[in-house]
Amino acid sequence: MPEGTHRRQDRTLETLRWATRVLVGVDRGVLTALEGIFSLAESFLGMALPEA
Repeated sequence: MPEGTHRRQDRTLETLRWATRVLVGVDRGVLTALEGIFSLAESFLGMALPEA
């Protein structure tokens, strides 16, 4: 296997690892934001609606 091809595969793997890390981080951030939004909505609805 030529040296250049091997190096290119290493770079591709590195890029995939980096992209996975970024996507996982974004997923966590989005989930945290959604949880915050839902808890805010719940408390807002709780204040807006009288207890039955």
